[in-house]
Amino acid sequence: MQRGRNILSLVLAAALAVAPALAGDDGEGSVALDGTWTMTIQGKAPPGKNFASLKFDRQGDETVVIMTGKGGELRSACEANGETLRFEHVTPGKKATIIVFDGRVQGDLMGGEVDMGKRGKSQWQAIREGEGVLDLSGTWTFFQKGLPRDYTNLTKLHFSQQGPNLVATFTTGKEETVCQGYLDGDSLGFEYSRATGDGQTVGANYVGGVSGDMMRGEVDMGEGGKSTWQATRDDG
Repeated sequence: MQRGRNILSLVLAAALAVAPALAGDDGEGSVALDGTWTMTIQGKAPPGKNFASLKFDRQGDETVVIMTGKGGELRSACEANGETLRFEHVTPGKKATIIVFDGRVQGDLMGGEVDMGKRGKSQWQAIREGEGVLDLSGTWTFFQKGLPRDYTNLTKLHFSQQGPNLVATFTTGKEETVCQGYLDGDSLGFEYSRATGDGQTVGANYVGGVSGDMMRGEVDMGEGGKSTWQATRDDG
């Protein structure tokens, strides 16, 4: 069954709105900010607020970010240029604090650093809600053509989302290999590179697509050549 779930909440929240991409004030490059985004801040929240969602609205030459949560709704200007964005808000009360969000957008993921003044810095992340956003969380059994069968039978693939990045972790016995990647619609990619004991560097670049509880694609292993791979969800 298609797993079009929100990675953070694991629940479908809303269908993606059909709207043009929003661009920065200088008009150079555009970044697709349409729809509703579910936002979390790692380990913290702005003082007095717990924002649960983001929406972006183009008003003339400006882009406005609307943050909504238990504390109500706040609007502030957003600088969007290419894949990068920056926005801030001032917390209410006598001890007002300026909270500054810097981040990057990649497909249906965005995130970066948030500066909360005296409360320090942390990481924030958001994922676009809707049926077009896939939930890859869970365990997948991985197979790569050309690898020894004893190896592939033991290999599991786990996904998590960190800011604008998709993190894929291969687990074979007690050995883990962490790959950095991206998710864009039903397309994904991830890669790793590491040094061996003899001073050589090995790595692989995986690209592919997701369809329901199966994903498949191609892998480029550099001097090791190219091959194909696939994975099926264990807990589907």
